[in-house]
Amino acid sequence: MVLASILATVVAIDLVAFYVLDVKRPGYRPDRFFQFSETMGHFHKPNAEGYWYRYRDGSKFYVRINGFGLSDAARAIEKTRPRIALIGDSTTEGWEADEGDRPHDAVERALGGRFEVLNFGVRGYGTDQTYLLFTTTGARFTPDVVVYTFCVNDFADNATTANKPYFELDAGSPDGLRLRGYPIRFLGFPIRRPRAPGTVAGLVDDLTTTLEDRSLVFRTARRQVTGPHHPPLEGHLDLRPFKQVYDDEDRRRETITLRLISLLDAEVKRRGMKFLMVEGLYRPVVDAQARQDAERVYGARFDFDRVSARLERHCRERGIECLSLPRMIAAQGVRAADVMRDDETIHLDRRGIAFYGRAVAEKLRALRWVE
Repeated sequence: MVLASILATVVAIDLVAFYVLDVKRPGYRPDRFFQFSETMGHFHKPNAEGYWYRYRDGSKFYVRINGFGLSDAARAIEKTRPRIALIGDSTTEGWEADEGDRPHDAVERALGGRFEVLNFGVRGYGTDQTYLLFTTTGARFTPDVVVYTFCVNDFADNATTANKPYFELDAGSPDGLRLRGYPIRFLGFPIRRPRAPGTVAGLVDDLTTTLEDRSLVFRTARRQVTGPHHPPLEGHLDLRPFKQVYDDEDRRRETITLRLISLLDAEVKRRGMKFLMVEGLYRPVVDAQARQDAERVYGARFDFDRVSARLERHCRERGIECLSLPRMIAAQGVRAADVMRDDETIHLDRRGIAFYGRAVAEKLRALRWVE
C-alpha cells in the first residue's frame, strides 16, 4: 500500500506537471519544429508553431516558423527597403527570448526600422550548414548586408560528418575545402542512434527516453543521482577550443572553421553584398567564476582569449570585417549576468539580445554600411 501510494503520488505529480503546468524537458520533441533536409541535414518545418521548452525551471518561449522555414515573421522574396540577413545557429535564432525580442527584432529596432532584418538562424548548425543555407535560400532574398554570428561550438559542429553534409580539407581545391555527403540520404528525423530491435538495451533506452520526456520526477531524481555532467575535455563542445596546447585534431577543426568563414565571406561579396562576422559569447570567457569552475574540473589548461585572438587575426589577414562581443563586453565592463541567464553558457537572454542588436547596429554605422 505504501509503494502504491508513492507510485500514485509520483504519477499525479507528473500528470499535473506535464498536462496542467505544461512543464517539459529542455528541447522537448524537436520534431515539432525540425525536419530532415537533404541539403542541410535538418531545417525548420514551414508554418510550424508552438512552445520551445528551454530551461529546467520550466521556462518556455513561443515559436513561429514562417512559410519559408525561417524562425521569423512572414516575409516576401521581393524587398521594399534595404535588408540585413542574420545567419548562424541557435545564438542567431534566439529562442531564449519572447517573440519581438529576438536578434532580428533587436537589430531592426536599433537601426530605427530603416532596414528589414531577416533571421536565418537554425539551432544546431555549424558554419558549413550556415553556408549551405545561405547559398540555397538566404541569397534569394538579396540582402544588402549579411551578419554571421560565430559560436564557439562551431569548431565541433564543422568537424561532424554524421547526418549532414560536411567539408573536408583538400589542398587541391581553390578554397582548400571539398564538400562531402551532399545531398545527404534520408535517415529519418529525429535521428536516433542505431540499436538492435527488441534487445534489453533497446527497451531500457526507449523507457528512459519516455520517462525523460514525460516525467518531471524522473528528470529531477536523475539529476540528483548523476550530478553535473563533465565530459572529457577532448569531447567538450565548447571548452576544447580554448586549450592552451592544440593537438592535430584541434588544428584540423580550427583550419576547417576559418576556411569556412573565408568561403562564406567570399560568397557573400561575390554577390555584391557586405559581410560582417560577429564573435558570440561564451560564459567562461567573460565570467571569472565560470573560468574557475572550468579549471577546477579540468585543470589550468586554458587560454580564454585564444579564440578571439585567432578570429581577429584571421579576419584582419583576409579583409573580413568582424565584431568581437567578448572583447566589447570586457572593454565596457558588462557582466555575464547582465546578458545571460545563470543556467546559460552561450545563449543571450532578452537583455543580452538587446545588447547584441545595439552592438551590431553600432558596428554597421561605424562601417557606414547603413547610411
